Parts: sequence; structure tokens; C-alpha cells
Amino acid sequence: MDNLLLAEADKALQIAKINLLTMKKSSFISTIAYNLKYQWDETISTAAVDGVTVYVNPQFFLDANKEKRIFVVAHEAWHVALNHLFRGVGKIQKIYNEAGDYVINQLLKDAVPAYEMWDWVLQDDKYRNLSTNQVYDLLLTEPPPEDKSNKMSDDIKEPAKEDKEKVEQQVKEIIIKAATLEAITNPEGGNLPKEIKRQIDELINPELPWESILDRFLTDVVKDDYSWKRPNKRFAPEFYMPTMYSHGLGHLVVAIDTSGSVSKIQLTEMLSEIIEIKDKFNPKLLTIIDCDNRINHIHEVTEDTNILDLEFTGGGGTSFEPVINYCKENEPQALLYFTDLYARDITEEQTYPVIWLCYSQHKESTIGETIYYKPK
Repeated sequence: MDNLLLAEADKALQIAKINLLTMKKSSFISTIAYNLKYQWDETISTAAVDGVTVYVNPQFFLDANKEKRIFVVAHEAWHVALNHLFRGVGKIQKIYNEAGDYVINQLLKDAVPAYEMWDWVLQDDKYRNLSTNQVYDLLLTEPPPEDKSNKMSDDIKEPAKEDKEKVEQQVKEIIIKAATLEAITNPEGGNLPKEIKRQIDELINPELPWESILDRFLTDVVKDDYSWKRPNKRFAPEFYMPTMYSHGLGHLVVAIDTSGSVSKIQLTEMLSEIIEIKDKFNPKLLTIIDCDNRINHIHEVTEDTNILDLEFTGGGGTSFEPVINYCKENEPQALLYFTDLYARDITEEQTYPVIWLCYSQHKESTIGETIYYKPK
């Protein structure tokens, strides 16, 4: 490549990135654009992105006017912002790329001020306010018009297999960094489209498996006590300071709602989960309660107990009061309650943590922590 051509292209690219921020007033997409690497590549016709690097044909870029150069930078940055490289896994790549282009180009057309773009790019007002997945589903039966050559519809470059995990993490970090800056400069978040808001929420607040949430909760319960049993080595040998320490849980009560809504398969899965909890957290006393609208059995688990062989009956309605009353007389360190939550709500706060492992779509309980349990 000609050095003079590259020097001119470098200067034009820097100006385009500056104009993206100053002329288009978009701190979010500008932050993403500035966090990407750029590489000139004469083997491609227009531009492409692999998640962390934007590849641009220098002659194509220089042939574009000032406004269209801004469009190129913003368009590739939006592919990163919408995480198109990793959200299209399992889909037909060409069609998913086209769907992504329709979504991005609509955003850029509707922006204030609007972006100038070529007439051959994929853009159609009928896709306004649709997500990439929604446009993809429509394109499966309604492909783009044949007269749309759309030189940028193949502008997503898949990273090398060994680099995918690293690149995906870098993309997430770039998106979160940009979202953080946008939140500071525009607290209302009015400049971000719905799809990117959903994407950011998924990155910042991922939906964890219920087992992970329960594990974290019980770990906090285990540590939520000061003990003098082990010295803090920073202060040894002069004197001891108390540290957060525990050999395991104290008294753990697990209640299983065995009303008519629970199948034998579900019951077996619940008992299997209890075995895992017992093995990991080693409660000094584990009580498993078979209950519906009353307590049917109270099983005190010992080392010799085969939990899967415990007897359960139930089959009636559901009431939480009997178990709550039992815990008032035999206060546990924590109560886990497997239930669909379809019963009169408990509103009185208890003196111990209550974790509802809910296997329905019922709204959260008034007290304690509700974790939506998804049977395997």
C-alpha cells in the first residue's frame, strides 16, 4: 500500500472519529469507536469488524465524503455495540449480518442529526423499532431486494477460534465502558435505542442459574458471623482479632411443599439438590420438612440418612404458617422453602434468612429472598 495514501487515510479516519463525537453528539457510540483498533485492508471492498478491530479499505474510505466517513465508523462501531459477532451464533451468518445492517442503518437514519449513507446500503423504514432477531426472522422468508448490492452486508469478520473467548470479553468491557460514560453524560439514557438498553442490561445484570444465586446466598449466610477461632495473621502474634469464619451452616431447615402441584420427578430433583447443598455447606443439623397445608413429616438428617429414600406424602393445599411456626420454636440459621408460592403470603419478617425456591411464575414473596428454581 502506498505510504502517502495510508497517511492521508489515517488523517481522514481521525477526523471522522472526532466528528462522530462533535457533530453527532453520541458519547456512547464514540466511546466504542475510540476503543476499537483500526487496520487498513485492501482485500475487502468497504469495511468490516471482528469485535476489537475495524478493517477498512483505504481507497473506499478516501473516496467517501466527510459525512459518509462518519457513517462508516459509526456503522462498524454499532455492530460491536449490539454484539452482533456473538449474538448471531447458530444463525445463518449472511442473513444475520443483513438483519444487523438493517437495524443499524435505521438507527443512523433516525438519529438527530441523521447520518448520510450510500443508497446501496440495507435500510428500510418497515424495520424501525425491530430488534436484530426480529428482522432476522423476517428476512428468512423475505430476503433483501436483488438490486441492493450492499457492499457492507458481509462486514462482520469472525475472530479466530482460539481468540473468541478473549474477544467476547473485550467486547463486553467496551460496551459497559461506553454505557457507563453515557449514563454520566445522559442520565435519562434517551439517546440509546431499546435493543442496546436490553443488551447492556444483559451484560451488567446477567441472568444467573438459580444454583449460582443460591450458592452465593448460602455462602454469605455461612460467613455472616464473627469468630475468634482463627487469628487474623496481620495482627499475630501480639493479639487476636475476630475474623469472618465458619466451619459450615448451623441448623438448616429445608421445607418441601408436597401439595398436589409437585410431581414425583420434581420431588426427586429437589432431594438431589438438597444432597448437593448438604455436601457443600455441611450443616451441623439438617431438617427436611414434608409439608402442604400442615407438616406431614419432619426428617432429621444424619450421616446415615439416604435422603432419596425419605418418605413424603402431602397432596393437600398449601400453607406456610406450620413451617414458620416450627422455625419459631426451632430457629434455624436459614430456611429454604421449595414451593410454587401459591398460598397466603407470609408478611412478618423472620429473625433468620428465608429463601423461597419457587418453581412457578408466581410473584416474589413479601419477605425473604425469592429464587426462581428451574428443575433440570
